[in-house]
Amino acid sequence: MQKSTILAPTDTYEKQIAEILREFGISGKYRDMRPFPEAAGLVSIGQDICGREQNLAASAAAAWRGMKSAAEQEGVTLLLVSAFRSVAYQRQIIERKLAAGQSMEQILQASAAPGYSEHHTGKTVDITAPGSKPLTEEFEQTTAFAWLVRRAGDFGFSMTYPRNNNRGVIYEPWHWTFQEAIAERPHKSMQIRAATIAHAQRIAQIHVETWRAAYRGQMPDAVLDNLDVEKRAAFWHTHLTNQSLGTFVAELNQEVVGFCDLVPSRDKDSNPQVVAEIVAIYVHPKHWRQGAGRELCDCALATARLKNFTAVTLWVLNSNIGAQKFYQTMGFYLDGATKSELMGNYEIHEVRFRVST
Repeated sequence: MQKSTILAPTDTYEKQIAEILREFGISGKYRDMRPFPEAAGLVSIGQDICGREQNLAASAAAAWRGMKSAAEQEGVTLLLVSAFRSVAYQRQIIERKLAAGQSMEQILQASAAPGYSEHHTGKTVDITAPGSKPLTEEFEQTTAFAWLVRRAGDFGFSMTYPRNNNRGVIYEPWHWTFQEAIAERPHKSMQIRAATIAHAQRIAQIHVETWRAAYRGQMPDAVLDNLDVEKRAAFWHTHLTNQSLGTFVAELNQEVVGFCDLVPSRDKDSNPQVVAEIVAIYVHPKHWRQGAGRELCDCALATARLKNFTAVTLWVLNSNIGAQKFYQTMGFYLDGATKSELMGNYEIHEVRFRVST
């Protein structure tokens, strides 16, 4: 395999990019960042959906092949739209859009200026799926996108432009970039799967043990000590038989370490046809801070998007500050709703979080 290199931007290169920007009337320090370097020594990764040969840097090419193969093994097809782009090609994209009547402001919301596209590095791919219109938000409704949310990180890829990103770029669920730092993290075989009735006992055990560890000091000891695994298992056996949206388990090295449960909203002020609710998301205390909670939450949100829900809510104890901070990192925000419920003789108080999908 041909080895690729990425050349650091030189003064000459940056001056060339600055001149191109001036020609297009793009003033100031674009996106407050330095230009991306162009990769050299690219390797082929085959053809895109239009039959054009595409290339990536060697490390990214190997990761792309591995990711594509892993998806295929799980019945998911990832289709390539584009990969490496030269500065000259990026310039042509801008020129074509200008000729089509778009303003520069409109263009730069969707296309990077020459020199500032991640595609120059040879480590970025645009992806679509069968039946999905390329380079549109429609892609987030596909099983391919849901799979990428769960698994892309295993291969070093991450989505660069999520919703409301701080770069001023439109949401691009199709745009994924390879980073060695992600790929080289210690690999643990974390898998998110749909729960089955066979998981009921383990889910119940995690449910009870997590409550006792997480809520000790926030609920009376008597409430926590009286939790019954067998009663919980009976509940989960019935629920898994009749679930409407999805219950998912996180498996780490083939051991179930956490679960989450997604249902249509149960709240009277929400439309259950468009608002989903995460009613449970728990990770066994022995496996806290290993990424299972984030993977489960990502899976629930991706499932809600696939099933055309526009928002997801969840309830959190108002005293559980740690959980609230976690959900905020996942994009949730307090929507102002509160409720109180009796648990035995003890009243608990909760606040509601929401995120748009």
